[in-house]
Amino acid sequence: LEHIEDDVKVLGEFHRVCKEDGKIIVTAPAYMFLWSEHDQALEHKRRYARKELHDKISSAGFKIKKISYFVTFMFPAIALFRILQNIFKKPGKPDTAYIMPPKLLNNIFIGFLLLEGFIINFFNIPFGVSLICLAEKKK
Repeated sequence: LEHIEDDVKVLGEFHRVCKEDGKIIVTAPAYMFLWSEHDQALEHKRRYARKELHDKISSAGFKIKKISYFVTFMFPAIALFRILQNIFKKPGKPDTAYIMPPKLLNNIFIGFLLLEGFIINFFNIPFGVSLICLAEKKK
């Protein structure tokens, strides 16, 4: 959705083609204050707040089954990096902020994501770098 100019129209199309009782899963980047050249390089149009994503998906005719932030454990480091990146912008073409960490550190990050996946089964996480939503077509 973040790559599309008219996200509301696309959600309406999702609803149109979805079977009765069909489900959609949407993941999207969170918080406009995290906007950076990373988003520009990926050709994003926006980042979402939970309420905004909830309201847009609901207004398209879906019932929200679950909506939560994720990538929470890394939120402070990513937020700081993005804020500093915006303060000290470099000239030129926007570039992504993908950094491949050493294998051990990457495995720790994967562990955090797995833990978040477990937690989301029971609770909505109140903040994170991204959002995930499971929605069902209303009968």
